[in-house]
Amino acid sequence: MIRVAARWSVFVLTALTACGPGAEEGPSAPDHNTLSAEERAAGWELLFDGTSTAGWRGYGRSDFPSGGWTVENGELVGLSTTGDMDGGDIVTVAEYTDFELVFDFKLGPATNSGVFYRVREHDGAALWEVAPEYQVLDDTAYFAPEAEEGRTHRTGDNYDVHEATVRPTRGLGEWNTGRVVVDGSRVEHWLNGELTVAYEYYTDEWEALVAESKFPRGIYARAGTGSIGLQDHGTPVWFRNIKIRPIEQAVPLFNGVDLEGWTVHGTEQWYVEDGDLVCESGPDAAYGYLRTNAQYTDFELTATVVCSSGRRWMAWSSAVGRQRSLRLASSPVGSTSRMAEAG
Repeated sequence: MIRVAARWSVFVLTALTACGPGAEEGPSAPDHNTLSAEERAAGWELLFDGTSTAGWRGYGRSDFPSGGWTVENGELVGLSTTGDMDGGDIVTVAEYTDFELVFDFKLGPATNSGVFYRVREHDGAALWEVAPEYQVLDDTAYFAPEAEEGRTHRTGDNYDVHEATVRPTRGLGEWNTGRVVVDGSRVEHWLNGELTVAYEYYTDEWEALVAESKFPRGIYARAGTGSIGLQDHGTPVWFRNIKIRPIEQAVPLFNGVDLEGWTVHGTEQWYVEDGDLVCESGPDAAYGYLRTNAQYTDFELTATVVCSSGRRWMAWSSAVGRQRSLRLASSPVGSTSRMAEAG
């Protein structure tokens, strides 16, 4: 019997409903604070409708704070000019786990604000103490361009933890586009189409940087799900086109233990060994395949395969409105393939 040893250790399937985290720009629409048909189909949601503060509340309270924010000309405007943090921070009513967030912001003289994500309130703790912050700042009002001071406190930074690698901030009164991608433990900050910060939660490096920061240990950035927040730091700031696309988690197709969810076709022998999916050619050396019981329409399939010789392949079919199963196929040639890890 010829041992084909086509090995797959993990399969993951992700719905193809929008551009991935690696895209440079967020969604665009001809009008502000609207969603195109394509965006709606891709799962984007408006967090600000351009006319009201619906969907927002004050941090640590159920109502919306008065005096600090207003809606003008389709913009969510922070009106404070006292320079004091007076409790006007706001958060979304809805909570999110993994997502792509896009927002336009405009800086005024001495603007100091921020966009927070995975916000989970704690008694006695301010917004800035509990969640990571995409800093929104009139940098030149607070720091000289080359000063070492405040290297993690400028626009596009992960405030007080990670410094931006580039600083493509536009001038006062001009609109900037920020973007935050949170996918599991991976986080990216983008500014005007350029990646400024990339990091992973809870790595040794992250823990060390947080330990050196001003944030309280055990509270900061410990929530896996939370609201989106905007900071009222007592200075004027403008927002519009605040949109979010929840990211669906990948679906594992192979559990590493058995063939649950799959059906064998043909005489080839499929089994699990050391967490790998193994195929050995049957006695008639005929073509065969392994098929998922579930069917999928639009998807992204990721896996890793190592072939020593011969032909081994995966096959699938997908079209809008049509569902197809996924197939893992092995040719009758005596060769070896191994799928080691999914990406």
